[in-house]
Amino acid sequence: MTGYQTFLVYQSIRLHFTHGQSYDATRYNFKTSAKESSFNSRKDRFFFERIGRKYQSLDRIVDYFTANFLIGLYWIGDMREENLNDFDKRMDSLSYRFETDLRTLHEECDSFDKICTTSIAFDLLIPHRINFETVAIMDILVDFCNRLRSDLSDPLGMYDEQIQKVLKYKLLLRRRDLPYDKLKNIVKKVFTK
Repeated sequence: MTGYQTFLVYQSIRLHFTHGQSYDATRYNFKTSAKESSFNSRKDRFFFERIGRKYQSLDRIVDYFTANFLIGLYWIGDMREENLNDFDKRMDSLSYRFETDLRTLHEECDSFDKICTTSIAFDLLIPHRINFETVAIMDILVDFCNRLRSDLSDPLGMYDEQIQKVLKYKLLLRRRDLPYDKLKNIVKKVFTK
């Protein structure tokens, strides 16, 4: 991919994570209206050219930017390949990590329904006791985040910020070929003994 094409993917994912519910990068196929002339005038364009040459495919570039945005790195110069490596490890062991995180949630509450109707998952997500992937997969399976957002009392906006990030990440995870039946069976196995 060219530096400009990589820049468009970056812009679309940045908008995806930072502009609330108004922009969905997957809907617009990771395109924005940014002009090539504006890209050429950027001082950081060599970062995009390097990433485009290195990763080449749209899926890898989306993964690279997603991995970095998930941990709060929004400037291209701060983004690191190590974050993509960590992301790849999480994707490779997705079922195992999902089950491990569900067991952690089960220790806090023995009812999956209660976990989906209270802030328990986000209380464990904020200190990184469970992974974003787990909460996003739970939302893919039972669609609880929007309902929870309206039910939670959140004067500081901590939950709302995390819920928004999970909802946006969920849209990107859906692009992958996730083993939905296996994930459903993991939920049943952990919560029905």
